[in-house]
Amino acid sequence: MNLAIILKGTKGTGKTTTIKIVYDLIKSTYKNISITKIDRYIIDIAYIITIDKLKIGILSQGDIDDTRARKRVHRTLKKFFENNCDVILCVSRTDRSKHTQDLLNILTINNFEICSFDKVSDYDDEKKAKEIFDKLTEYISRFKGKF
Repeated sequence: MNLAIILKGTKGTGKTTTIKIVYDLIKSTYKNISITKIDRYIIDIAYIITIDKLKIGILSQGDIDDTRARKRVHRTLKKFFENNCDVILCVSRTDRSKHTQDLLNILTINNFEICSFDKVSDYDDEKKAKEIFDKLTEYISRFKGKF
């Protein structure tokens, strides 16, 4: 089963920063990777990283209030599915938001196991990034035989 890692937290807790740290950890740990930029974001990132045959979609934009931004997030997720990403790493502000419910529904329909991490402070970016990276590494190790 595919894996979706969702980093949840309120506004200003460092979700985007944490996801960018995870991205940097992936780049520094795995040497033979390819990176494809999916969309042009100003602050956020949207990439597909390929490690051997494993594909990881990373999107740091979370809850969005306007329709245009929401469509952009959905478009990026669609690209992850079209490219057969095995793992999707993304963010969301709260469990109760419409965006979060939409995100969970989309991921569930596409057969992703969902693992969530809570982000409560912008002081724990490195620590939370390491927790997420460890979960990702565990998934990669568990499914090495798959590729």
